[in-house]
Parts: sequence; structure tokens; C-alpha cells
Amino acid sequence: MDELDDLLCELQEFAAPSGEPPPLTDDSDHHSSKNDNTANNNADDDDHHDDDGIDPVAAASGSLVPSATPCFACNRPISGASLLALGDRSFHQDCFRCCNDTCKRRLAGLPYFEMFPDVYCEGCYHEKFGKRCAYCEQPIKERLISALGKSFHPEHFFCCQCGKTFGVDEQFMEADGMPYCPEDFMALFAYGCSKCKKPLVGDYITATGKRFHRECFGCMACKRPLATDGFFEHDGNPYCERDYHILTAPKCATCDGPLIGRAVNACGKRYHPECFQCCFCKIELELPTVEPGWGGPTKGKQGFRAKDQNPYCHPCFLKLYA
Repeated sequence: MDELDDLLCELQEFAAPSGEPPPLTDDSDHHSSKNDNTANNNADDDDHHDDDGIDPVAAASGSLVPSATPCFACNRPISGASLLALGDRSFHQDCFRCCNDTCKRRLAGLPYFEMFPDVYCEGCYHEKFGKRCAYCEQPIKERLISALGKSFHPEHFFCCQCGKTFGVDEQFMEADGMPYCPEDFMALFAYGCSKCKKPLVGDYITATGKRFHRECFGCMACKRPLATDGFFEHDGNPYCERDYHILTAPKCATCDGPLIGRAVNACGKRYHPECFQCCFCKIELELPTVEPGWGGPTKGKQGFRAKDQNPYCHPCFLKLYA
């Protein structure tokens, strides 16, 4: 008990060193005095605020509160939740809206586009700044295809003839500013083969004033391919050498076959040697021959008689006309 009494005495001396107990005051008067002191301190120390807007007295007392950030849109302080946009500028959530006067949609939690110092909702941005599809004339919000100096929705870039949609990196042809698939382009605009009438794609042959697929260029008579051989033209058509000579060579007066090689000139006509016969008894006549086209000298002896430009052997001629 003596030790406890000594401890109580020491505590009383520490609390009131003058030996007098502290005066009792009313709680309301105590708080009022404290507020007056704080107000006086604030008034006296207005000139001691630092550049950051922080009261050094408040900081020393442990009540550090930074000044409120102004909203970039309305310039009023932000006391609650805020949004950062346009380069870390702060906005009230309700002030962060599409700048389009006809929209003013709240953008908190939604996609938006910045065009400093304005912000746009997705729809207004594409309506005002986005590219438009050359087919439907509507804004293109996602993927686009650039072709023919225009922009298209992927589903709106198609052959203007058959409606086939062009895939990624798929080939198309252009005519008069319109896209065509290769098949329709060739059918409409490419040269046609003079033989099969199908479009000419790639390498082709021009001959006799016409165009042919290489595999279609052949002799008009025997159909033999002529792409790697020489050819002869007659009446605008190609022929191999044999058929050309058959077609253009003079005809035998007896068999009407072409005269190629040796021929007989007699009675104003030309004959194969084996076709030069008496026109009555059909015996072969041994008469002068010349090389066709050379005008060489006649050979042999006169062995026929002529009547009305027809050859006769001597016996038949005498029998018929003596």
C-alpha cells in the first residue's frame, strides 16, 4: 500500500507541477476555443502555404489534405471519383460526355475517341471523321477494304456483274472504275479466240488478222496445230503447207485434183501426167510435159490430136473426125 501511495503522488506532481489542479472547463467552451485558435492560426499563416496548396500548419498537426483537382470540363473541384482522359486531364464522371451537341452521351465505361480538346462517342466519331463505304455510304467502324481509290465494308466489295464477294488478297479486275471477278471481266472485255470464242487469257497468237489460243491455232483443213510451225494464209485462214498447195494449186482438167509437181500442158489445159488421156478411149497419151510454173521446153513427140480443146489419140481422132 505504501508503494501505491508513493506512485499516485508522483503522478499528481507530473500532471500539475505548480501544485494546483488544472481548472475544470466546459466541453463546448473547449471546442469553441480550439476552433478559434485554428481559425486564427489559418488567418495568421495564410502567407505560409507552400506552392502545392498544402497548409504547413495542418501538415504539422497531422491533418494533411491535398486541394481538390478541378474538372477539365466544368472547372469545378472533383471531390469524388474522377476520370482521366485527353492526356491525364481529370473529369467528373457526369461531365465526361460526347461533345456532339446532338448526342451528349455519358462516356464513362464506354469506348470513346479523343480529338483534343474534344471527346466523341464511337458513333459520333465515325459519323464525323470515319471513312464511308463507297457502296452503302455508311461509316466504316471496323475492318475496311481500300480499292479503286475508295473504301468498302468487306461484305460490300464484290463483282459488279455476278455479285461474288472478294476474299482477302483475292484477285479482281477493274473496268470503268468498277470491280469484276476475272471470269466476268474476260467474258465481257477480253479478246475472244477466233476458233473457240472463249476469252484469251495470258499468251495467245495473232495471225491472219485474228487472235487464237495457242492450242486453237491450227490448219483450217487438217486441224494440225501450227503454233510451232510456219503456216500459209488463204482467204484469211491459216493452212499447213500441204493443204495450202492443195487449196491454191491449179486443178487437173481430168480429175480436178491439185497439180503439185509435174504437169502436162495441152489443149489450153493442165493435167497430171497419168490423167492426160484420150478423151474417147482413155488411153494414156505420151505427150510433152513441162514443169509447172517453169515454162520449160516440151519433151517427146506430138502424140495427140486436139478437137474442141480435148485430146485424142490418132486412131480415135481418125475414126471420129476423118
